[in-house]
Amino acid sequence: MEQAYNDILTIRNNVFTLTPILVSFYSECKQKEDNLFLALIVLPLLFNEEWVEKKQVIRVDSRLQTWVIDNKFRIEGLPSRIEYFQNITFKCLQYAIDMKWLTIDGTMVSYNQNKTEWNNSIFYKEQIDNAKNLNKLFKDMSVADILTILGVKDIWKQESNI
Repeated sequence: MEQAYNDILTIRNNVFTLTPILVSFYSECKQKEDNLFLALIVLPLLFNEEWVEKKQVIRVDSRLQTWVIDNKFRIEGLPSRIEYFQNITFKCLQYAIDMKWLTIDGTMVSYNQNKTEWNNSIFYKEQIDNAKNLNKLFKDMSVADILTILGVKDIWKQESNI
């Protein structure tokens, strides 16, 4: 039974099914310096078990500060989830670059608008929509402010790993 569970996780949580979530996020992300670091928080925020169970949706009119206060369960354990998803996040970014869906210049990620065939994940439709809406929480905030509010500004120290 445990092997069957692990097989399902392998099918659902791989580069091919998770990359559309990151591409979706960057399709709505404003181009700004250091937005590469935001990739490290997308999957950990969207795959909080309680959030997935409750089918939570990010409202368009939310502000990040209010969202964090109202939804502590999404933030609890975020550093450990960042660590858990870090390797697959880097693989997803590389796959998106290889497929020419995203480009990276220094620490700035850009979405290549002419590439639309990525939005076909059969597993994570809600996460794809929420990834787009996650940017609405960030509005015009700097990457440093976003990471500070989420309590994970230490990922800046991981710059050499990216």
